[in-house]
Amino acid sequence: LIYKAYQKVTGKPLGKLCRLGDLTWEPFQELITRIERGPVPRDREMITPKALSEAPELEWVGKY
Repeated sequence: LIYKAYQKVTGKPLGKLCRLGDLTWEPFQELITRIERGPVPRDREMITPKALSEAPELEWVGKY
C-alpha cells in the first residue's frame, strides 16, 4: 500500500522492484497457488519489505 500510495501521489516508483520468481517462493507454493487460484505468477513485480525500507526516496524523520 505504501508503494502504491507513493506512486499515485508522485508518479514515480519507490525503491527497487523484483520479480516473485527471483525470490524464495517455493516453500509457499501451495499458499500462493490457492490465493491466485492458478499457477505461481513468477513474473509478477513486487517490492519486499526490505527493499521498501532501503528505498533511497525515503528518509528518517525521527530518532531511533
